[in-house]
Order: sequence, then structure tokens, then C-alpha cells
Amino acid sequence: IAIWWTSENGQKIRHREERVIDFFDSDLTGFNFGVPPPPTATPTFPPPTDKYYDIVTEKIIAQKVKWQQELGWKEGLKKTADWLNGQVPEVPGVRKRFV
Repeated sequence: IAIWWTSENGQKIRHREERVIDFFDSDLTGFNFGVPPPPTATPTFPPPTDKYYDIVTEKIIAQKVKWQQELGWKEGLKKTADWLNGQVPEVPGVRKRFV
């Protein structure tokens, strides 16, 4: 008897499966009651020619230039690097999680 729980749409679902094993003299290593392994996520990135990268780069550079005008070249560059590393709060109207 195999009993396991999964979560689907925020709901816990109980699964139960029962099988009769009639080959007691066999090696049962890896016997899994037919339960498939959970799927793994495979990231898919846009190709280098996708306009997505141009848009992202444009937003990053525009914010960097703005900070360099406000804070000076070195401090603006440092704040941009900190922002991309998640160490500066969100900038209104600009998402930082594009890289």
C-alpha cells in the first residue's frame, strides 16, 4: 500500500495505491508503485535577438544615467549595481528583476 499527498491549486490531495507483489524472490530495488517523478522546471530564455533584451537594457541604462546625474558618476554607478543586486528598493515604474 502506498499513500502520498500532493498539492493542487492550494488543496491537499491524498492518494492511495495498493498493489499485490507476487515476486518475493525478486530484487525490488527501485520499485515505485508506478508513481511518476515530479516534473522539474526547465528555464527557457529568449534568444539573443529578441527585443526583450533591448527593452531591459534601455531601462537599466536610463535609470543609471538618471542616478549619475543626481548623485555623480561613481555614486550613480554604485547605486545601479546595488539596485540590480536587490540591495536598493524598487524604483517607481521600473522593475529591477529583469536580469
